Amino acid sequence: MSTAEGGMITTNNETLANRVRLLRSHGMTSLTWDRDQGHSFSYDVVELGWNYRMDELRSAIGIVQLKKLAENNRRRSEAAAFYRDRLADIEKISIPFLSAEATSSHHIFPIVLAREVNRQEFMLFMREKGIQTSIHYPLIHKFTEYQKNLPRYVHLPVTEDIETRVITLPLYPSIRQHQLTQVVEAIQAWANTVA
Repeated sequence: MSTAEGGMITTNNETLANRVRLLRSHGMTSLTWDRDQGHSFSYDVVELGWNYRMDELRSAIGIVQLKKLAENNRRRSEAAAFYRDRLADIEKISIPFLSAEATSSHHIFPIVLAREVNRQEFMLFMREKGIQTSIHYPLIHKFTEYQKNLPRYVHLPVTEDIETRVITLPLYPSIRQHQLTQVVEAIQAWANTVA
């Protein structure tokens, strides 16, 4: 679900809810709205916080998107099932989480390339077929900013191996059957060139 920017946190933990309310608005003890409504005349900043208040425009988008969430998740699930069914027999790729019993929102559809496959060449092949692929997600511990704060080099061999081979295929609620077929046929054509 998208609201362009911003988001929402839900919790039934009152302590956590109060902390989130505080941090979302610069660590201030009362908001402008509270003061305008006469609930408070001033405020204190009791902790470093951020400006994470969602504006009205994005909130309105979110309200509409919430009404579409179940249907959009159903569409994503159907698209993911199509991919799983049509890509299952391609030797140079694997589909992670096939045996997972949890319910997924199918935010993304990752595949993992075989070790001998050049990921960049695969992505270029798909681009030439008019299909955008992505890398979700680069390793956090390899980002410059995070490395500045790590006490020592972090080595995660399995994670690092998978990250070099993972590709995300197009997946969104409004994706059409012919688009899914186009992606699958492009991958099948690619598989024939590397067989």
